Amino acid sequence: MSSSSLATTGWPDSAASRKPETDFDADALAVALRQLRGGELAGRYSVAWSGGVDSTALLHGLLELGAVHPGMALRALHVEHGLHVDAPRWARHCRTKAAELGVALEVLRVQVVTNGRGPEAAARQARYAALESRLAPGECLLTAHHLDDQAETVLLQLLRGAGPRGLSGMPAARPFGAGVHLRPLLGFGRDAIHVYACRARLEWLEDPANEDERFARSYLRRKVMPALRARWPRASRSISRAARHQAAAAALVEGAAAQAAGPLIEGECLRADGLAGLEAPLQHAVLCHWIRSRGFPLPGSARIATILDDVLHCRADAAPLVSWPGAELRRYRRRLYLLAPLEPLIPPRQPAWRTDRPFELPADLGSLRAVPAIGAGIRAVDVLRVAFRAGGEHIRPVGAAHAKSLKKLLQESAIVPWMRGRVPLVYAPGGGLAAVADLWYEQASAARPGEAGLQIEWHDHPPLQ
Repeated sequence: MSSSSLATTGWPDSAASRKPETDFDADALAVALRQLRGGELAGRYSVAWSGGVDSTALLHGLLELGAVHPGMALRALHVEHGLHVDAPRWARHCRTKAAELGVALEVLRVQVVTNGRGPEAAARQARYAALESRLAPGECLLTAHHLDDQAETVLLQLLRGAGPRGLSGMPAARPFGAGVHLRPLLGFGRDAIHVYACRARLEWLEDPANEDERFARSYLRRKVMPALRARWPRASRSISRAARHQAAAAALVEGAAAQAAGPLIEGECLRADGLAGLEAPLQHAVLCHWIRSRGFPLPGSARIATILDDVLHCRADAAPLVSWPGAELRRYRRRLYLLAPLEPLIPPRQPAWRTDRPFELPADLGSLRAVPAIGAGIRAVDVLRVAFRAGGEHIRPVGAAHAKSLKKLLQESAIVPWMRGRVPLVYAPGGGLAAVADLWYEQASAARPGEAGLQIEWHDHPPLQ
């Protein structure tokens, strides 16, 4: 027997006899879409279609709308993660049904990389990245999250100890890539959507993971939510209303945090001394606002506490590091730095650099380019050599009276400690140090006035100061 099943008709007696709070059909979907789009229905829509009942019902409802609203352009996107043995079968099902329905379908294959996260979170990120990449300007991505999904999401966030932003659940609309992401089913419960699917005699796939109570969401769905609804029949709707209140509170907090963060942001850095001077609740809000504004994932509460309690108050000569999946936070002097985790630094396999082409550096350090110049940079040669610090290097920069150790130069120039060993060193054919990236040129290797030279440019590197 296959690990997934194809449901065509039929509906459990207990569910069929329970009247949904709000009926779902094409007309109700039209009302929800108009509310999200300011009264507009015409436009381009892409449905994130898993093949399950919810997204199948959403797609079918949109097809009904499109039949009477010709200004609606519709297509479907199916993401194949490859994490389940039946993933190819689900993709084939979607292709078959799309052909029957006459809707354009694109199957997006993604590779899920966990990078320290759980497989569900990693798959979700990969899925949304793929969907975002395919969205045209102004296009609406529609997902089939519904009222009960929202309630489960809020409960999961509550059990994780989330604040107002997490407890606000899933937004009904948000900017997304070149377009917008809409969730038009958030006002409809699971029962109403299933009733519609059965009445329309739709065919869909059942994911066996939905029945596996080892997953937190499945446990909530199968054990906790039925018990809540038995005592409070409108539990999902009440939880979703609470989420809207939390969203309003989160917006107020975010506005205050953005205003307080403004004077503390210096380039890509955040002033640690300024953050330490704020009241504790505002410290937390400003730190989270800054991390989100830089496009990094938020750390858990324990790491947030470490940053606020320890990193902000460490010794001036300390070099603290707090890391979490996808990000690293460091402090140097009075600034906080946020960056992607540094890759291990491995010396270039081919250190020879033909100066007529860029030299790609390892460990996401960017590239070097040699730009011809007259009387500037180092003397022009066809081949240079690139290496990294081994210790004990000295250089006499152009214009300096004496040579200095590279270690001292980097310290005096306030290069952040974690980058001092990652600054590429350029060596002349004779073996002498000719340049330290584009920071300093060795006087003995410098081009003389009127002489052909090469100016070194270091592109796409992490911040140095």
